[in-house]
Amino acid sequence: MSLIKADFTKGEILGSGAWYGASTIFMRGIAALNTFVVIYFLTLYEYGAFKLLLSLVGIFQVFVLSGLDGIVRNEIAQHIKNNHEKSAAQLFFELLLVQGLLATTVWLLLVITIKFYFIRFYPDNFINIMLLASFTILLNFLNDLFSLFYRGVGAIALMSKINSVIGVVKLMVLVTVFWWLSPGIVSIIVVIIISQLISHVAYLFFARHDLWSWWQFYKFDSQFSIWQIIKSYGRWSIFTNVLASLLSNGRNYIIKFLISTEAVAIWSVALSMTSLLYSLIPSDKILSIFLPYKIKFGDLKVEYYRLYTKYLTVAYTSLMIIGWIGATIVITVFFPSYKASLHLFYLMSLVSMLSGVNDFVASYLHTLRHQKVIFYRTLQKNILAVTFMVLFVSLFGYIGLAFEYLLTTTYLVMFSYFSLVRLHPELRLTRANFSFSKSEWHYLVGRISDMISGLKSSNHS
Repeated sequence: MSLIKADFTKGEILGSGAWYGASTIFMRGIAALNTFVVIYFLTLYEYGAFKLLLSLVGIFQVFVLSGLDGIVRNEIAQHIKNNHEKSAAQLFFELLLVQGLLATTVWLLLVITIKFYFIRFYPDNFINIMLLASFTILLNFLNDLFSLFYRGVGAIALMSKINSVIGVVKLMVLVTVFWWLSPGIVSIIVVIIISQLISHVAYLFFARHDLWSWWQFYKFDSQFSIWQIIKSYGRWSIFTNVLASLLSNGRNYIIKFLISTEAVAIWSVALSMTSLLYSLIPSDKILSIFLPYKIKFGDLKVEYYRLYTKYLTVAYTSLMIIGWIGATIVITVFFPSYKASLHLFYLMSLVSMLSGVNDFVASYLHTLRHQKVIFYRTLQKNILAVTFMVLFVSLFGYIGLAFEYLLTTTYLVMFSYFSLVRLHPELRLTRANFSFSKSEWHYLVGRISDMISGLKSSNHS
């Protein structure tokens, strides 16, 4: 059965959203268990070193142009919606070819860098670990490509089911590898590689018929349509991704330089808890997938935008309070060596109150092709993050990392919102848009019931 559809009903979107939400909660729970197992067996220094190793790979991964994924996914959705499936197939395989060549080249460059540069500073056993980790560049490329396909065609219910099963498998692989090889950085890298290989086989199995059909549509042409996207608005997305990746991966090295390797572990756990809290409501992912099918210039669905922004704000704020209680219990009881992470988490998680606005604003900017605004947002993020990090760490130590995160994120949400309103004044929000009437509370309960019904219907089918 084909995974490709030209449009989605509200019920299908709600059903997919319910599946995606349930899967995300489940997957984040499994990911949390994986993280707990890892930080339980590794010392602060070992976990910090592991995160630094992943950051090194991430810095090289920037040059695979993964920033194009969201743009191409948006274009594929537009092509399918307009019944131009051949154009969607052409674009998909053009991206595969371009990113495949880049991923192979970047992987070779990383191997050469490790062999001829890092070998001067690290012992042979760590060099071997770095070489093993370098393979994740190729695996990440394939993972991004499969994810783009499933999201581009709107098959997130199936993707959610696959990911849920893979999450359980990954936990089993982690326990098995730790049992056979003993806990350590090598074992974790092996688990990452095995888990990704298994997930790729599963993705390919369910998408094989559609991908084969698309491959038959594909015609090699030196005039790649993807170049036109890059030259128009796609280049802003690439620049944005490069800047964002350099900051997210380079941040760990800045923390190591300013404080210590152990501080990288403390920060990483606080960031993981904050990210877990945010991901439990996957509205940003749902919007990025289905918004291209539903809005256009002249019909921005303003009432839905205001209504759901309000609901999300309440949901994120409630989740933040629950997160404070849960994190305090878990860290205090099971991981006392990470108590410093709690103080960071309390401050960092305050941005949850802005996440409802941020999800819609960012998705509207992306769908309406305002990638230039997103680029300037990311550029400012890099400048502010590095500046505030150096300033606040020198003044407050560890806790300065949380101050930087909170202030930078708050500013960026405000910048994005005012940029969107300047371009589309009808999307302005007022204080009244965040107040609830009795009928709206009834509506909210009804929507939750619809999502649960959609989940049940998808399960029976």
